[in-house]
Amino acid sequence: ENLLRRYRLNLSEIQNKSIFGEYDSLENRITSAFLHLLSAGGENIIRNIFECKGVNLPENNIIISTQESKGPVVADGVLHCKFSFEILIECKIGSAINKEQLDNYKAVCKKRSSQLLYLISDNTINADLLNGVPFFTWTELDSILQDYLVENDGVIGEVERYLIVQFKLMLENNNLIDKAKNRVIIVGGAFGEEIAKKYKFYACQNGRYFKKAEYLAFYHKKAI
Repeated sequence: ENLLRRYRLNLSEIQNKSIFGEYDSLENRITSAFLHLLSAGGENIIRNIFECKGVNLPENNIIISTQESKGPVVADGVLHCKFSFEILIECKIGSAINKEQLDNYKAVCKKRSSQLLYLISDNTINADLLNGVPFFTWTELDSILQDYLVENDGVIGEVERYLIVQFKLMLENNNLIDKAKNRVIIVGGAFGEEIAKKYKFYACQNGRYFKKAEYLAFYHKKAI
């Protein structure tokens, strides 16, 4: 009740949808969970997340909705105040950026003076198309939420904390978080180890693919 008095949240479109999803599409389930999280946390968490990318919220009367038609596009999520601002959210799970869809979003935003924010996977192939468009990777969002939990320990409510933890778990269980800092790549060290130690450089055969990692280790003479 206090939350509803402080913020004008349009829960009619969110409250009747399970955070764990009534949608067939994973993108829509993740979006629904994310919007539930924003509605529970209100202005504090919304500003904490969006202002990291320079997306401004001039008012705290925030209306939140999902799957809202905006002419040529259907926004996965929308945050807006009828008189001040509108933020359109597009979520991508492992898929490439659709240039036609992006151009349509840009046209809608220009016409409506709206802002656009993408949520994408770490390995989105053509993320360079988002040049000038703010975006988070799911890993970035997970890190922001973790910092938010730590910085607001003892302040946020149990419902908000629960939703954050469950959302982070949802990202992890769907392999959307790339934990590069905890990853070690182990390679053959018979030829490359000494060069790597001396020049801080390692090269392998063409066509090999490595995930981002914080550490590189060498296997040589039956030892790492």
